[in-house]
Amino acid sequence: MLTLDRASMVLYPNPAGNDPRILVPGMTQEDSDKILKYAKDGGFHMYWGSRMSEYFWANREISKFKGPLKVIDLGSGASPWPHFVMDTHPGSQVDAVDQIGAGVEDCHGRGRPQFKAKMCLCGVEAYVPMAGYNVITAVSSIEHFSEGAKIAVAKMIRGLPTGGMVIVTIEMQMGPKRIAESMPHADVTRTLCLRPEDTTWILNEAKRLSLVNAHAIAMISGTTIRG
Repeated sequence: MLTLDRASMVLYPNPAGNDPRILVPGMTQEDSDKILKYAKDGGFHMYWGSRMSEYFWANREISKFKGPLKVIDLGSGASPWPHFVMDTHPGSQVDAVDQIGAGVEDCHGRGRPQFKAKMCLCGVEAYVPMAGYNVITAVSSIEHFSEGAKIAVAKMIRGLPTGGMVIVTIEMQMGPKRIAESMPHADVTRTLCLRPEDTTWILNEAKRLSLVNAHAIAMISGTTIRG
């Protein structure tokens, strides 16, 4: 099963007017600019809004993993994230999984040297996991997955070895009528194989913040144990 370190499950609010690129405590403008430059220089898409904060946080979390990284990134799109992992963690292997679509094919279909990760142009449910994978990441993607893809994600998480990691960010739409509109409570629990009390914590934090006409990023990091 997947257990979470509560210290690593955080929700960063972004009230209107704040710079969404620097939401994470300890993150600087220089950190944001570095990732932004990497994305733009490489010709990648998906570097707008809060993505700089999400990439920074996810990279900080993945740095805690001990040993060679064998990463499956789900819903990579035209994102710099899977390639950034390989550049910042020498010797790592990354499969970037996404179906062919506008932006994805354009960004990854040119064979340019800055595209380090292996691009698997297929739906998540059709992807055959690399042998020996030990980390699964999904940066602002699983909330957009089909039901079949979410079932496939849960299966991959259950297949992680002891000590494997799951690193996920989910944009949570905040408003007076509904909290976490992008991915309901039960959906998060089932897809990420979490304990119900863990996702309840996320939603309670969202309600406590009581943000209206704003949004937040739920950032979740967990390690697997058997028991």
